[in-house]
Amino acid sequence: MARRKALTRAEIAEAIEQLTEEGKDVTSTALLKVLGGGSLSTISRFLRTTKPPEQTQPSVEPETLRKRIAELESINREGSATIAQLTYELAQSKKDTDTAQQALSEITAAYYRELHNRLRCHECSQRRMKGTA
Repeated sequence: MARRKALTRAEIAEAIEQLTEEGKDVTSTALLKVLGGGSLSTISRFLRTTKPPEQTQPSVEPETLRKRIAELESINREGSATIAQLTYELAQSKKDTDTAQQALSEITAAYYRELHNRLRCHECSQRRMKGTA
């Protein structure tokens, strides 16, 4: 049976790239599966001596950042002003509602007093009529 040739750093690096692109964890056993064989000790040694690829941040010009920050600050100010206005309107609505409820209570009380007075007058009239009959 022919023996498999030794793994090269390039093959291992390609396998690492494949796993990374697939979003999988880069482990010795995962690499062994991707490579379809090889020496686990060789793969492990390569992983220990290789630095992970550096994540690069997209470069953004400082002026672009300043403009974006200014836009966000403007949006924040507008949002704060809107919140303040809505808070004021809510307080006014609550005040108006309280005033309307108070007026309704007073009207209802006056209505019941009038109704009570009319009922008493009606009862008095009924008694008088019975007394004269």
